[in-house]
Amino acid sequence: MMSSSPPDLQLLGDADFVLDYFTDVAPAVQQPINHSISRFSFSGSPAPQAQMSLSPQSLANAHVQTGLAAARTAYGLTGRGQTVAVIDTGIAFDHVALGGNWGARVVGGWDYAENDANPYDDPAGSHGTHVAGIIGNSDGTNPGVATGVDFVSLRVFADNGAGYFSWVESALDWVYDNRYTFRNPITTVNLSLGAAYNGSTPPGWAMLEDEFQALKNVGIFVAVAAGNSFASYGTPGLGYPAASTYVVPVSAIDSAGNLASFSQRLDRVIAAPGVSIRSTIPDYYGNQNGISDDWANYSGTSMASPYVAGAAVLIREAMSFAGRTNITQDDIYQVMTATADWVYDPATAQNYRKLNMERALDYVMPADDYGSTVATAHSLGTIAATASFTGKIGRTSDHDYFTFTAAASGTIDFTATAAYDLSVRWEVVGSGGAITTHDASTLAINVVAGQSYTLGICTTAGVGVYSVNAETGIMATELGTVDFHEVNNEAVNVEEWYSFAAGRTGALTIEALLSQAGGNVDLKLYNNSYQLIGTSSNSGNERIDLSVLAGQRYYVQLLGTNGDVSLRVTNLIGQAGTTLYINGTAGGDTFSFTAGTMHRLTLNGVDYSFGWQHIKGFNFYGVGTSDTVTLNGTTIADNAVLRPGAASLYANWYQANASGFSNTTLVSGGGGDTVRFYDSAGDDTFIAFASSATFNGGGFANVAHGFSRVEAYASSGNDQATFHDSVGNDTYIATPSYGALIGSGYFNVAFGFDRTRAESANGGSDNATMFDSAGNDVFSATPTSARFYGAGWSNQADGFDAVLARADYGGWDMAYLNDSAGDDSYVAGSNYAWMQGAGYKNTAVFFDLMAGYASTGNDTANLTDSIYNDSLELDGKWAKL
Repeated sequence: MMSSSPPDLQLLGDADFVLDYFTDVAPAVQQPINHSISRFSFSGSPAPQAQMSLSPQSLANAHVQTGLAAARTAYGLTGRGQTVAVIDTGIAFDHVALGGNWGARVVGGWDYAENDANPYDDPAGSHGTHVAGIIGNSDGTNPGVATGVDFVSLRVFADNGAGYFSWVESALDWVYDNRYTFRNPITTVNLSLGAAYNGSTPPGWAMLEDEFQALKNVGIFVAVAAGNSFASYGTPGLGYPAASTYVVPVSAIDSAGNLASFSQRLDRVIAAPGVSIRSTIPDYYGNQNGISDDWANYSGTSMASPYVAGAAVLIREAMSFAGRTNITQDDIYQVMTATADWVYDPATAQNYRKLNMERALDYVMPADDYGSTVATAHSLGTIAATASFTGKIGRTSDHDYFTFTAAASGTIDFTATAAYDLSVRWEVVGSGGAITTHDASTLAINVVAGQSYTLGICTTAGVGVYSVNAETGIMATELGTVDFHEVNNEAVNVEEWYSFAAGRTGALTIEALLSQAGGNVDLKLYNNSYQLIGTSSNSGNERIDLSVLAGQRYYVQLLGTNGDVSLRVTNLIGQAGTTLYINGTAGGDTFSFTAGTMHRLTLNGVDYSFGWQHIKGFNFYGVGTSDTVTLNGTTIADNAVLRPGAASLYANWYQANASGFSNTTLVSGGGGDTVRFYDSAGDDTFIAFASSATFNGGGFANVAHGFSRVEAYASSGNDQATFHDSVGNDTYIATPSYGALIGSGYFNVAFGFDRTRAESANGGSDNATMFDSAGNDVFSATPTSARFYGAGWSNQADGFDAVLARADYGGWDMAYLNDSAGDDSYVAGSNYAWMQGAGYKNTAVFFDLMAGYASTGNDTANLTDSIYNDSLELDGKWAKL
């Protein structure tokens, strides 16, 4: 048995009738497999008749033996939603109990003998059709194990009965590749075939192990017939491929529950009915009347293996029903072994496990989720407008009862949607004439406000899950999915109802805003099950706060009388740990934040407070083009950053961020705060005062108030900065790369701007110092304005008492000093010059050319030579030294 090529492969039915498959086949190319259906006489009727000592066993009787009949009565499971691959002689898919035609239940497959897509159970077959019938034929009196499954047929035996391991290997690969191809996934494979072998591990010539392992790894259950040669070996062992450790081997028992004499066996087998089992066969093996409705009794582990394959389908369905996911072969096998019966085998003096489907399904199916008696009915609370609930009918005898109280008189319509095999049946307890409609999916009950009612859900067939939606005659104003919504100037007369869904997971605030003089109104909030979850009964405005989940539905009730009430619903705050996320709406939003020991938020007029120990981060997100946000700092040192569409205000114990806002304002609370502005890619304007600063550009306007240090940074575009002085003494310092205006309690500076300008207009003794670049620069000054400029930059000081321009950094620099209308004096030396008059003095030092110009008044010029040889030129009213 350890030869390099496998022996003949058999279809593991009875063991005498063997066909020769070696004709014209080269063993080096493909290894032959044998097909055996034994102890059948073919004389007389073309349908084989079993010659067994035990009477033939119907599948219905086999189901009683395994407990499946009781389990089917209890649970009604059919295996619907799964596909089983039958690797065999093909399937007569026209059989009335197997769908009647191609595509009905046999939904695909391949014929490896004829290399086509028509895997019909051809002559010399019938075995595959018989196997498929055991798995799941739908006959009313002799049904298979899983009557709702689909099949794929993979034919690996030719018309002469010859088959090959290479075909089986290809079929297993096909299952793996096509496991999700059909309307229902392939979850199970049956192999009622094998080669002569008797071992506990695969033989050396085994060639299917990789394929079995791949199928097991993706959760597919593989049932394999254990083999029919126990009489030959007389010791425990399995044929191949049943000996593979990646499959579930199946032995056969007879109608008395004893291990079949022919069945090979090992401690890891599951035994199932396999002696003289009545199942489906093709018409050509039956009465040949042209109608595919024929049956025959076959024996062998070939018949037991499909029984276990069908059982695996039902156990998987039960696990899925119970909420299990990623179900594996080992999971199903563990259930089978944990709930199995034991059968003693005197031939080997050992016990073996045999399938008990009643215990297996009882083990897997979930416990009842609701009370099954009226006394234990589950309360739905008060139903005011709509409600919904879900549940399971896990047994055909299960009844789920519910009680509720009607919030108002009217009609409540209940609509049920069922899944799996459940057919819903309604019950109403003590309703009298209250039922107005009553069918398979809907129930309408006339109700009276304040009275309680009890209804039940059970099944007319099958088990499954259900969901029920209830709607009442109460008309609630629908607000849709809400992030922020206001209903203004509403008149409330006794009660008004509103319904909405939460737009996000986080904080929900419901407010009723009113004048108490107009009448009192109270506020109530209900969840989707109409359970009261919040109330507010003040002498004025009403407010309810709670945490909600996105998509959950809520109902608001206003109770009282008032002709002018505004309802405001706010669902803008989400939370992750110690960080809040504040989201804007499609409309124009106004948000503010104030840091402190209690952080305060105001969102479109709605106030919130959060302790600094609990909340550290605040992230604001603008959506609309007109959204604004204001961030207020503390009395200690804060830092801030403002960018187009983004801002941050922070200290070491909090951080507030804003993004997506077109208008952002930062307010210092004192304590030496610093703010940094950054420009956009376009042309921007920075304007700074002693107590505020603004940076504007395309689509944004950022403002900072009260910061002691303000820094503005320009990187691209044609950007300009303007500084305004205070009432005190101020100093303007300007270079080609930055400009700064400094005074008592403030420091404003702009970096990288194309142009800066400082204005002195508010009093004080103000002075300016301006520096050149390394290139050729020009300084031009009048009594009221001084401008220093060069390639790509310009700085200007207007209204300053004294301006000093310095040409320290090279290039050919020129200074032009102009007089006033009064009496002025111009003083110039070899490296300096100043023009001075009433209220001003403009000075230039180290320039290559310095010129003073007089226009009106009694002006004087004093020119002083250098230590070198100098020349003086005079001509009328000008002099040049």
